[in-house]
Amino acid sequence: ILRRRSLISISLGFSTEFLKRISVADEADEHFATLERVEYGEARQLHEYEPTFRALVNAIEEAQGYLQYGHVSISEKLKAALNRKLRPWTRKIYTFKNDGFAEEREWRMLGLLTSEEQEACSYRAIDDKIVAFRELRLDAQPVPAIVSVTLGPKHVTPVDQVARMLLRHGIAATVAKSGLTYR
Repeated sequence: ILRRRSLISISLGFSTEFLKRISVADEADEHFATLERVEYGEARQLHEYEPTFRALVNAIEEAQGYLQYGHVSISEKLKAALNRKLRPWTRKIYTFKNDGFAEEREWRMLGLLTSEEQEACSYRAIDDKIVAFRELRLDAQPVPAIVSVTLGPKHVTPVDQVARMLLRHGIAATVAKSGLTYR
């Protein structure tokens, strides 16, 4: 059964120390994930993404040689060349947000799944699709995971009620209402 999602949002603020402890910098590790700062503002995003654009152009030009030599599996060779050249930059796509969200000062933990890696993941239904994801235990480290909760502009639960609910579950986080509007 697929459920309709609400527009009411909650943003969780995670402890930097917690995230550093669980991030894995080795791409060979099956739990490979990196911490990436979100960039707000078009000028900064264009600056950050320029190397990706250049790498994409170079990879496509390099892959053109496959067409000239008539390889049978051109799409696979092109895909492999692009993956190899662009993998370090792929993460940038997931770190760009509109200036209006700059108050979040967001960082993201990214552990991208390729089609070959999706056998080692879990799945969930969201709206009208099935999404692959990796599970991550928040209680696996000696430091608290969640340190703040920000209620979205349309969230109607009182701040103090959310704080009490979190405390009941052992989470001593700061709770606040977002100053952002959807207008």
